[in-house]
Order: sequence, then structure tokens, then C-alpha cells
Amino acid sequence: KRYGGDKDDGGKHYADRFEEWLTQMGWLGPVPAPVDLQKRVDRSYTLSREKEDIWPKGCIPDAQTNQTLKAVLEWFVPKTRTTPAVQLIVPGGGYVGDSRGEDDNETIPIACEFNRRGMTAAVIHYRTPRPLDLAKHESARQDIQRAIRMARYEAPKRGLDPDRIGILGFSAGGHAVLLAATTSQ
Repeated sequence: KRYGGDKDDGGKHYADRFEEWLTQMGWLGPVPAPVDLQKRVDRSYTLSREKEDIWPKGCIPDAQTNQTLKAVLEWFVPKTRTTPAVQLIVPGGGYVGDSRGEDDNETIPIACEFNRRGMTAAVIHYRTPRPLDLAKHESARQDIQRAIRMARYEAPKRGLDPDRIGILGFSAGGHAVLLAATTSQ
């Protein structure tokens, strides 16, 4: 209880973490082989995946000729929904690329896990690579803000609550999420 917060679990939480550290150091025998996350992803809870362009044709702000990957919002719809909330997920990639496609080990497992728990998830794929004549994150920030507006607009049509939208990001995606949140109106 002294180090673990409100709940006294007899130190089990810290014992588990210590055992994990000992294992990673190789002091408890051979380190287990890495786990292929794609094999652990349970897609059986996902009813459908739907992709839509974030920007209408000809309406992309600060369009860059070098950005070959366009901005896309990919919805992961659960088979059984237990909450009207939506979780938006933004991948990393250093603003030069992001994890797109079926070999995505960053966003697909997370979206499928939210689906398993009965929550709709949507992945925001922002434009990449970095813009040539703007700040490295500017395109991503614009895409994320537009995707949030789209999610709010579409929420009632999908039976979701437009006031219950969460967002998380990994690495550069986390940076872009914070920029989008702190610079929005």
C-alpha cells in the first residue's frame, strides 16, 4: 500500500514487475521469444472496417506534392457495442510514414481491443511524409482536427455520442494529438 496507491495487493504488482525485469535481463533463464502481435489480435469482435477520406477532393489545406499517403479515417465497428463512446487512435511514424495495412502492429491491435470491449474505434492516418515548406507536424495536426470534426458529425448517424470521443496517439501521433488539442478552437 505504501508504494501501490490506494489498493493493498500485498506487493504483488511490484513483485510481478520485478519478475518481468529479471526475465528481461535473462537472469531467470532464456528470454522468451518475441510475440507476433498480429497473431494475438482477436479480430472476431470487429464487425466491419470502413475507410473514408478525411479531406474532400480539392479541399486539402496546405497540400504538398511530396505527401504520397493521403489522410484517411478508418472506422473499426464492434459486433456488440456496450458504449456510445468513440476512441480515436493516431499512429506514430516520425511524420515520415505511419503504420498502414494489415501488418500494422500499432493501431490494429488497439482498435480490435476496443472492439472486444464493445467500443467503436477509429484510426486517423495523417498525410505523410512531412511537408516540405511547413512545420513537420502541420499536416498531421490539420488532419487530426478535421478527423475529430468528422467523428463528431458522424457519431449520431452511427448511434454514438458526439460528446464522448477520446483520442490517443503513439510517438509522433501522440505529439500531433497534443498539438491538435491545444491549438483547436
